Amino acid sequence: MLPASHVEAINRDAYEKIRGYLSRSLESQGHCYLLYSPRAGYGKTHLLSKLRGELSLTHEMILLHPYDGLRIDAESVFTDVMTHVTRLLPAGGGLTSLDLLARRIIALGIEPLILSGELPCQDRDQALHAFVYRPIETFDFHHPAAATAHWVRKNFEILRLRIAEEISTIVHAPAAAVSFWIDAMFQYAVTPMDEVKRSQEILEAKADKSLLSMAEILTTFLTLLSHTHRVVLVADELEGFSTNEEAALRLVSFLTSLRSQAGRMDVMLSVNGDVWENAFLPKIPSGLLDRISEFTVRLEPMSRDEAMMLLASRHQGAARLVDHMNPEHVVYARSALRHAGMIWNEVGVEYLSSFTASGVAVGGEELHFSAGNTDANPAATEESEQVHGRDATSVDVAETEVSSEEETVKPIEGNPVFMQTFDLGSADANFATVVSDTPEDDLASPSVFSKSPLKVAQDFQCLSSKEDSSEPLPQENDQVADLLRQFRERYRDSMS
Repeated sequence: MLPASHVEAINRDAYEKIRGYLSRSLESQGHCYLLYSPRAGYGKTHLLSKLRGELSLTHEMILLHPYDGLRIDAESVFTDVMTHVTRLLPAGGGLTSLDLLARRIIALGIEPLILSGELPCQDRDQALHAFVYRPIETFDFHHPAAATAHWVRKNFEILRLRIAEEISTIVHAPAAAVSFWIDAMFQYAVTPMDEVKRSQEILEAKADKSLLSMAEILTTFLTLLSHTHRVVLVADELEGFSTNEEAALRLVSFLTSLRSQAGRMDVMLSVNGDVWENAFLPKIPSGLLDRISEFTVRLEPMSRDEAMMLLASRHQGAARLVDHMNPEHVVYARSALRHAGMIWNEVGVEYLSSFTASGVAVGGEELHFSAGNTDANPAATEESEQVHGRDATSVDVAETEVSSEEETVKPIEGNPVFMQTFDLGSADANFATVVSDTPEDDLASPSVFSKSPLKVAQDFQCLSSKEDSSEPLPQENDQVADLLRQFRERYRDSMS
């Protein structure tokens, strides 16, 4: 499922590169990836959300959450992994990823016992076919007609050690840790799906680990999981590490070690440039740096066309806001949304409601802003998505606090008449061309108005008096000349 307001062109190269890296066969060795963004707001989290949705059938992409803002270790990763695999699957009838894994692993462990004849079977070929091609149905412990599943359930105490031995040999994991997980997954799989306690018990399984370390329990489970799916651990939202070089070093050491122990698993570090340069680079040894950045994907600035598509995805007429933005504010998604929202609030609905996106008709119909539409502000739309429960990690949020030096040129008193009158993309804006080409000394001349409709003069009268009046503004009015000088200066600044 795509994140809200997804624009295909933005970060497309990075997406294709990462998808190509991750589209390896199940048996391939894992790698470390560095997803690097020059700064916050380029769309890393949005990109990762898109990848998670599109690879969900073949990959388990598990987000790691820094506890206390700067701690990712075996305990925290165990919690993140268990939370991920015990979530209900869409249209899964109450099943979770852990249910499916348990059934596949049990089938994998019993298969060699059938092949060797250690477990007698009336129709060995049919049984093996079911284990290989229909393990989910064959080991459905909740279905009354699943005879094989109920036989295994009845004899599990006799079978458990042999299953663990076979699985340990197949996946190359410690026998004791595999035995721990065979017991834990079997108990989870046979517990009725409507019992809340079964998820809680698997989260608390580490309390019964006996002599096993947390690292052994975690790496063994990831090894088992990576035998059925490509597993990708993703460390994102790492701003808390920005001032702690030691914590950054511990994180990189832990992730590279975890990846090497669970051979097929991939690890991705998603980081902004300032955090990477301030916290990670100073302390990480070159060898460790080479491993964590084995494959590096850099996000690039947006083009003007991509910015227009981004704004249009929030409102069908918003693309033309790019014409009124400082080019510096268009290079990454969050800034473009933020400043588009500022311009929208300054200009108002009345201005944009009369124009099409980029001045063109699409499909025979013009794309108009709707006057009075409270969702029209592109930045406000994104805030609304968060408030109303949409996936907050799937879209970069347009920030509301902006420093004074980042503000765009404001029209006088924020009046939409100014922006409409001086918009060269509009057929009604010939007045803007006249004013920009008129020498300052001639601005008060009646000729200034000779090429513009009477409506323009009326609009200027309303602007200067702040009263709605239908009386034409006298062409020789010196106040108009002063206003025109200011408007021309603002106009030229905004177009420079």
